[in-house]
Formats: sequence, C-alpha cells, structure tokens
Amino acid sequence: MPRTNIGGCPSQSNITTTANDSNASTSTGLTGAITITNASDPTIDAGLRQVMACAGNLVLNPSFEANTGTPPTSWSAGTSGNIGIPSPDGNNVGYITGSGVMSQSVKATAGSTYTLTFFSGSHNPLAQTVKMQYFTSANAAIGSAAVHTITSDLEITGFGGPYSLTLAAAPSNASYLKIMVSANNYDYAKVDAFCLQSAQTQNPTPTQYTIGDVVWNDANGNGIQDSGEAGISGVAVTLLASDGTTVVASTTTDTNGNYSFTAAAGTYYVKFNLPGGYNFSTKNAAGSTTANDSNANPATGVTDAIVISGNDNSIDAGLKPTVNYCAAIRTPGFWKNYTNHMNDATFLNIIQHTQDFSNLTIAQAVTILGTNNGTTSGINSDLNGTNATFLKFLLDSEINAAWNGQDSAADLGGIYGTGTYTGTGLTVNAILHQSYLDRKSFSTAQSNYVVYLGSGGENVGASACLVQP
Repeated sequence: MPRTNIGGCPSQSNITTTANDSNASTSTGLTGAITITNASDPTIDAGLRQVMACAGNLVLNPSFEANTGTPPTSWSAGTSGNIGIPSPDGNNVGYITGSGVMSQSVKATAGSTYTLTFFSGSHNPLAQTVKMQYFTSANAAIGSAAVHTITSDLEITGFGGPYSLTLAAAPSNASYLKIMVSANNYDYAKVDAFCLQSAQTQNPTPTQYTIGDVVWNDANGNGIQDSGEAGISGVAVTLLASDGTTVVASTTTDTNGNYSFTAAAGTYYVKFNLPGGYNFSTKNAAGSTTANDSNANPATGVTDAIVISGNDNSIDAGLKPTVNYCAAIRTPGFWKNYTNHMNDATFLNIIQHTQDFSNLTIAQAVTILGTNNGTTSGINSDLNGTNATFLKFLLDSEINAAWNGQDSAADLGGIYGTGTYTGTGLTVNAILHQSYLDRKSFSTAQSNYVVYLGSGGENVGASACLVQP
C-alpha cells in the first residue's frame, strides 16, 4: 500500500521571526502566554505540515522521533535531531557523516517483495547514498543492492522525495534486508520518513506435466508390447510421491488401457494394481525399448523412481494372463499314443521343434517314449547307451515344452518352456537343454526335474505348479 498524507500537525515553533514563525506547540497546539496591552497582535500563527502515514511500516522509528541524539533508536549509527530545516515528517531527521553507515535490518520473508520510500537531502549532494539489500543468516550479501544517490540540496530546495527503492521477491536464503544510509566520506547524508512495505508475491502455479501411457495384455508374455496386443481397461493406477508411499493421485485405465496423471516437476513412482487373472510381465525385457517395455516391478507393480521435468508418456505395464504351466504336461504314454489326439504331420512338426530331438523320426520318438528300463539302443550314436527312463522323460518334457497344450487342436506355440522352475532361477527350456547335455552323467536333481516336467506335474493347479512366470 502506498504511503498517504493524513491530517496535519503544528510546524516547529519559534525558529524564524515573529512575522513568519509558527507559535503553536508541536505537541499540544497551544501558544505561549500572550500579553495584550492596548495594541493588536496579528503575529500569532500556526503552521501545519502534513504527517506521513505508512500502513504496515516495517521500519522502526522511521522518522527519528523516538529520541534525539546518537544513535537514533532502532538504528545502528548516526544522529537524530532537528536540523533547522523543515523536515518531511515530525521534528527530527536522521543524519550521518564521514565513513559511518546508519542502518536498520528487517526480517525478510521468502517470496515477498519490498518497497522503501523516504525523503533525503544533503548540503553537498551527489556523493551520499541510501541502499537496500538482502542478506543471508550468515550476513552474506545476496545479489545487488537497490541504490539511491542523494541529489537534493538542502540549502536550495530542502528535502527531496519521496524517493523509492524496490527489492524483487526475496529468495529462499534471504534472512533479512538492510536499509543503509551512507555519507561515503562526504558531508552529511540526511533522511526522514522511511516507509518499508512488503507484498507477498503470488506463487505461480507450477508447470504441470503428464505422466502415463498404457496397461496392455502381453498375450505372448515376452514383456514387449507387440503389434495387436490390446490395452486392458479398469486397471487401478496410483501416482506416488517421492517417498514411494504418499498417494498423489489415483485413476483407472480407460477402455483402451490408457491412463494419465498431471503433476508438477519432481520425483514420482507409479503403482499398477494387478487385476485377477494376470501376472506382471518382465520389466525392461531384453529387446524392448522405452516405447514398448513394461516398467512395473513384477513383484510389487511399482515402477522405479520417475524424475519429471517434462511430459513422460512412456510409463507402461504389461500384464500376461495367469497361466497354469502344468496344464501343458502330458505323460510319455500320451505322446506314445499320439494318434489318439493328432495326426502324424502334427506330431512330427512338434518333435522337429524341440530343442534337442528335432532330428528324430516318429518311430524313433515312439520307441524312446515306450522304453522304461535299461539303456537306449537302436536310435542313433548320440542317444544310444543313455539311461532309458531318463531319456524317456527328457524327450517327453521337451515335447511338452514345444506344443500349445491343446489336446483337441495340438500345434506349436506353447509357452511352457519359458516358465521358470521354482527354486532354480532357470527356465524349463534351460533346464531341459542342460539335462540333454548331461544325459550320460545326469544328476539326481536333473532326473527329478525331467520326471516332474514330463509326468509328475500333470494336473497340478496353477498356484501349486513348480513352473511359474
């Protein structure tokens, strides 16, 4: 709020002549006793000068009226007193000469702007200054000072003003601002009627950015959003603050699986809530890109920290349908009697797509699947002499890993081999291939693996199956 003039008060009395002086007391408005003796006295005057009002003034003793002497109350140095020249406000003014600095510090509030108005003059102007500047709590100056050079000559024009200095919004490290009056080793700098007012800068609305993308059905479970894999609607998604816990916003995916949040720059996490019937796809799968990967941790559904300084519409989650890998397990007897379920061409195609038995004929495969004891013979030099039981279940397991698990429409494209065998960290395909390499000297663990994968896991439910995503 700008300063205003309000009302009036008596000017200083008896400092000039009876013809032009003011006779009213500055404190009471009363004259001294007037004795009239047979003559008129037309010299009883009262001069009024405007008094400055400053709403919310942050300066203490702004017009130096609190005391007369050195230093003025609330000021660090200088003198307050009457100088024989009309003052802008009250009887006293503040002044300093030589190398000293008359100053007053005022607490600063971050984000607030400050405007200082005042009157100033000197008997030898152009060298003296009034400054205002921010300081840290360690008394270090911040930025540049706002500076006024005193130009009004008290001998000619009296005090000049009001003048104005302004400091832009106080930075966060500003502890206080300081008003400084300096003669700079010249004649007196004289000032009066300081008015310091603040205005809280309205914090601008932070720039908002978008975070989002899509939750999609990773039908083939490869962790990559392939062409034709549709979005999943109705999935709950939560935006978390930088602590990874505080909820900033929540939403659900639309009919196309898309979602979006709006937030200011900062660090966030996105949490995807897993709907029934799905598991999370592999995070940042090999071969994926920012545009087609899945960002959700498969165990928690939460992304890594996301630092936002612009829009990021690449935060996705792939969901693969819950699969009972054990549903693909068929026993050696099933495959030995394949003609009950498929034709020769289909069965041969499946054999040809196994990892390690692709060169077998149907007859050779059926022989291996039907041999329960002893060692294999009559097949080929790679397989002859192998424990027949181990080889039977190994071939059975590799066929299970190659087919699609559908009795009535047997074909390729199964995902059984991509599942992870619990407790090993290895996929079914990796376990089977290593077992093939070790077929002449396999371990007990490998024997247990192929028996389970070729027979023991049949009809086991999804939650109990030892093969999981």
